[in-house]
Amino acid sequence: MADDEALTVRDFPPEVHASLAELQRIARRARSRHDPTLRWATPDEIALAETQRKPYHCIGHSGRTGLPCCKRRLLGSTVCVKHGASTAHVKAAADQRLRELVMPVIARQFALTQQSEHLPTAHQACADLLDRASIGALVNAKVRHSRQRDGATRVTVNIGFLSAEPAASPQAIAATVVTTDDDSED
Repeated sequence: MADDEALTVRDFPPEVHASLAELQRIARRARSRHDPTLRWATPDEIALAETQRKPYHCIGHSGRTGLPCCKRRLLGSTVCVKHGASTAHVKAAADQRLRELVMPVIARQFALTQQSEHLPTAHQACADLLDRASIGALVNAKVRHSRQRDGATRVTVNIGFLSAEPAASPQAIAATVVTTDDDSED
């Protein structure tokens, strides 16, 4: 198979699919790398296994067969625990990758709160931001949109602030905002 072009699973003959499946069965049953039934994968089998690799798979390879690892990588890491994700420097790199994602996500979340095309999305984005700021448990907002019989639109927003007192259970303090969009009042 040519290495310079992107291969798909359909580019491989059925014999390669069958030999790869057989090698994977043998590898699952083998107890050590010295098992007499175990063999190294052919270049075509390795190439086929690489095309079957998912984005969430570990980037490591088997030391017994040469096939790519099919285990899930750890969050923020590029490898699974077997291939080193539990080591301190890999954990530190994974934590750094996750920290680098925080600001772009918050910026996107803020942009969603400012949009007016889809209000339920804006409402949920606001609630998520409040939750992340540890205020979400204190604030509860409910938006209700209703159409009146005369054709007018009514939007009701109920906002509740929970105040937690040490001796008492949390109490809701509610504020209601009602706006009416009536075309006849122009």
